[in-house]
Amino acid sequence: MTELNILYWNTYKKPLIDEIKDLVIEYKINLIVLIENSADDTFLLNTLKNINQDFRQFQPRLFRRPKIFSSVPNIDIKENSGHGRYGIFEINIPKFEKKLMTITHFPSKFNWGNPSDHFGLCVELKTDIELEEFKSSTRNTLILGDFNMNPFEDGLVNSAGLHNINNKEIASTMSRNYQGKSYNYFYNPMWSFLGDESKGSVQGTHFHNTYKPINYFWNLYDQIMIRPELIPYFDENELTIISKIGNNSLVKKINGYTRIDKDYSDHLPIKFQLKLIKKNKYEEQELLAE
Repeated sequence: MTELNILYWNTYKKPLIDEIKDLVIEYKINLIVLIENSADDTFLLNTLKNINQDFRQFQPRLFRRPKIFSSVPNIDIKENSGHGRYGIFEINIPKFEKKLMTITHFPSKFNWGNPSDHFGLCVELKTDIELEEFKSSTRNTLILGDFNMNPFEDGLVNSAGLHNINNKEIASTMSRNYQGKSYNYFYNPMWSFLGDESKGSVQGTHFHNTYKPINYFWNLYDQIMIRPELIPYFDENELTIISKIGNNSLVKKINGYTRIDKDYSDHLPIKFQLKLIKKNKYEEQELLAE
């Protein structure tokens, strides 16, 4: 096992056990993060164990919204800090470098309609992530979750917020200086799904037809972001917004255009892969160079 194959899905207060099982089998998933999932935890875990006996559930203490399961041997996932809307978890696997994984579930815009509300939450999250990076002595950090924000919204792109960027070359410079202060980047590959010529079969993870002057229809509310240090270990080709499970489509066409089939969920799942980083990799590289 040399990589994490990760599935994230906001299941819209539904169990969707068969669908989750099929996704685990099809994509060889070994780390699952679910939000708004109503399945009985024991039943879901037993279903996963029928696929792989190594599956275990990891219970958050503070940020209690996600359900986390993994079949990675000897993996330990502990919650370093939590909040009502996000949790920061440390992932430890023997012989590999630790990772920090932040899981988010930000409020819906129906409840938090003022953009400054989400902006303030992004600033708070950014501060907590950088504190945990300092305490854990690592920047192998990823964020995944439901932001109820598009990648281009202020809280995600502003330097005071999560400072996400859609360009790997720029992100690999690690940070930028503004007004005499350095601000760290997150690389956000989800930008690649925007528009008709995007990489995916759909242009978002959430569809909402609003009767407001600004109507995006497709929204990229579910996102992943990584620190530049993880870019070499992230495979762009493995990042997918899933719109079909087996022969079952998660989208349908109404009034001439495609939207999400809410018989499943109002969000589409995403899956991606991160290669694990062996400990002492720099020492190993030096030995090979000699």
